[in-house]
Formats: sequence, C-alpha cells, structure tokens
Amino acid sequence: MSRLVEHMATDIDVFFNDAGEEITYISGDKSRTILAMAEVGVNDTKKTPHGLDRSYGDASFTLYDDPVKGITSPHAGDKIEYKGIRFTYVAMEQHVPNVVWRLRFLNKESAVPYGNGVF
Repeated sequence: MSRLVEHMATDIDVFFNDAGEEITYISGDKSRTILAMAEVGVNDTKKTPHGLDRSYGDASFTLYDDPVKGITSPHAGDKIEYKGIRFTYVAMEQHVPNVVWRLRFLNKESAVPYGNGVF
C-alpha cells in the first residue's frame, strides 16, 4: 500500500469512527453489520433508470473497501438495510482501491409520474 493510501485509510478510519452508522449489508444469502456513511435522499427527484417518467428514493453509501471492515466487491442486487429501510445497489459512484467505495442505492421505485403531476 502506498503512503498516500495509508494516510487516506487512517483519515477514513477517524471519519468512520466519528460519523459512521451501522448498516446491514446483504449480498445473496449472506449479511453482515458494518459501518457506513449514509446520504439518504441526496437525489429524491431523479427519474428512474429504466422508466424516465417515474421517480424513486435515492441514497449514496460510503463503505470501507476492506474484507473485515466493509466489502470488497459490490454486486448488482446487493442490498443495504439502514434504519429499517432496504436499499438496492445500482451503481458505483467512486472507488479508491483498498480504502472506500461510494455506492448508489435505490428504494421504493414509484409508479407515480415524475414531475409536477401535469400530463
């Protein structure tokens, strides 16, 4: 690991220990409780990825890229349970190898038209 990555990992540890929250990460039939930085509702007005006239609940989670403290390879369909709400993994926003993942999750995809309700 380079010195820069080591410094980043140390800074991230301080950040997670100070402001991290417990989440349950679910992949297939396995689940585990880890710390994450949650940003829920960061893009509540975005359109759904496959139904451009619909909306969804959106969240970004920052997780350790670590086999003990976090995850090492997120997969489509993985889930996070956070404060009783289940979110489904859809995209990677950022990745610093061996330090952190920033992942985008969705929940409660809506069948209600996106926008101001005017058709």
